[in-house]
Formats: sequence, structure tokens, C-alpha cells
Amino acid sequence: MATFICTIKLTNKIIEKNIPIDVFINNDSKFKSWSGTISLDTHINIDINQTYEIILDDGRSGSILFIKEKASSAGKRTIEFKGTGALN
Repeated sequence: MATFICTIKLTNKIIEKNIPIDVFINNDSKFKSWSGTISLDTHINIDINQTYEIILDDGRSGSILFIKEKASSAGKRTIEFKGTGALN
């Protein structure tokens, strides 16, 4: 798992910038997949089961689907996601 800083977009509108994200890339299967968790302030409004675009600080981007909220504490919430296509 690698940690990045990302920008979250929904239909070309920036939702939030400078968000920490942990990304796990699974190279073990025939089809490469990726998933992870993202840490958001509680005031950032996102929807579970909604697809968003992320742009990582290394220049790669891809679409993610927020699956479920894992935990909340001290004004932050951790949300699990899966990649819905390539991470380029």
C-alpha cells in the first residue's frame, strides 16, 4: 500500500484537494485491480456508492467507487473505495 495526496472530482467539479489516500494495487491476478482508503474531514460531502475521479500527486488518475465508511474520529472519517477502471 502506498500513500498519496489526491484531488477528488465529480463530473469535472473539484470536490476537495490535498486529501490523504492509501492505494493498494493488486498485481497478483490476471487483471490488475486497485483499492484503498481515503481520509476525509466530516464536512466534505460525498456519497457512498457514487463514482468519483481522483488525481494523485504523482500525476496518475482514475475513477473510484466509495464502498463504505470504515471509521470516524476527531473530525475525520475513513472511507473504503475500489478502483473502477485503470489507474493511469
